[in-house]
Amino acid sequence: MTRFVLSESESGVDAGVALGVLPARAAAYLLASGWSADMEGGGVTVGAALERCAESRWQYLLVKELYRWQVRGGVRDDLFEDSPAETNSERAAVLSAVRTDSAALAELFGPQWADMVSLAVAGDFSEDRMADSLEAVDAGWWAGFAWPAAIDAASSVAVESGRRNQFLAAFNVACRLGHGVSRIAAADASRGLVVRDLIGVHGFDLSHYDRLTGPWRRHIGAVHRDDRQPTPYPSK
Repeated sequence: MTRFVLSESESGVDAGVALGVLPARAAAYLLASGWSADMEGGGVTVGAALERCAESRWQYLLVKELYRWQVRGGVRDDLFEDSPAETNSERAAVLSAVRTDSAALAELFGPQWADMVSLAVAGDFSEDRMADSLEAVDAGWWAGFAWPAAIDAASSVAVESGRRNQFLAAFNVACRLGHGVSRIAAADASRGLVVRDLIGVHGFDLSHYDRLTGPWRRHIGAVHRDDRQPTPYPSK
């Protein structure tokens, strides 16, 4: 799985470089096409400009989320296009100025930002790669008390530790990765990943982390670079 880390000597790749051209490219497209809140009667939305100009879906999702928090204060999707800028050129200028460097990604996702970028890269596929998994076949993994308890524990420690926005941002990206059961696994993995360094704090423990990240780790790949080998799917 592709990794993005702060040190270029470690990976030779910086996520900010991969993302950096998209805001300006999308801004130029928006300026040429004209902005529209709903794309009726011509024009494009900010989201559509980003999607059409991105070289891959993971780049589109990450820059859209960077824009959401840097420009729109983390608003939900139905308010995303209520641009604070008044003119088309102002909207394009605001979009072009979106920061995509390592510092911006760390602000967006927290300490595990590099692994969150890797999760987005690994989840850039359209098929359901877990449709035949044991988790999907017997549905036991997402039934009962353990799954919602793990979500509650992760959410609580994120809020208590001042990481609510990072928790939401990661989920906004991950819930659009993959397809079908794979998408559920990606969304859960993001929940665990954002607070991985807080295992043992405010009631969030390793069993919660494993519950959230286990399906992705078993079928797609690592969630965090230091994760141990995932345990097999429980037989009962």
